[in-house]
Amino acid sequence: MQQLFESKLRDYKKPEYENYRVQEKLLERIFNHTRVFETANKVKQTQEDEILQAVLLKVAVLDSFYSTNLAKFGIYEVAKHIAELESKEQIHQKIRNANQRNYGELKNIIKQIAECEREDGEKKIFYSFATKYCFHHNQNAFRIYDSFVREVLVVFNNGKSDKSNAKFENIPSELVGTNFFDTKLTNTELKDYTNYDKLLKVIDKFTQYYEIKNETKEHRRDLDHFLWILGKESKR
Repeated sequence: MQQLFESKLRDYKKPEYENYRVQEKLLERIFNHTRVFETANKVKQTQEDEILQAVLLKVAVLDSFYSTNLAKFGIYEVAKHIAELESKEQIHQKIRNANQRNYGELKNIIKQIAECEREDGEKKIFYSFATKYCFHHNQNAFRIYDSFVREVLVVFNNGKSDKSNAKFENIPSELVGTNFFDTKLTNTELKDYTNYDKLLKVIDKFTQYYEIKNETKEHRRDLDHFLWILGKESKR
């Protein structure tokens, strides 16, 4: 596993992934700007406008870089939803202070961000977006969910016995089907945003079973790259 892990991290440094690396650096700059959420001595309306603008920038850039499918629903509407959560509950402080072992708290935060409703009553769940938004604010606590990560975790746990998993030719057979989570995993349950706490437990068990170090923010980002690249390669 360590050889495969290091191999995929080397792949991420290749020219074909240069655009992703540059995008990540820009996202770090944007998401590290927290002054607007910490300033409380301004006129209330001015503060609310600045918060909405800051959130809108983050939401728009995330959607552009990661294709989180917000456009049809409304990027502004999603940003407004998050800005309202900030006004009512100081959601960004909750995100920044979240503990990586408090699975229930992390799930509740993701649910709050993901559950969006427009003024016309239309409701949407933006699970993957919510995890990316929270992850970029607090990489120590949150994990990114997307279909690549989900499918890779399932194949490592369940193996390549069924047709849906057979496409993972880039993963040595001896590393998969280990039942590292002690029970069978399904794509259906892991794609459900109300099971985000289970996804976190699965990833933590995965790192423990395969002895992948993830004590630092950098290692946690490495693991995200590793799972994502394995999943992306399987789609080629």
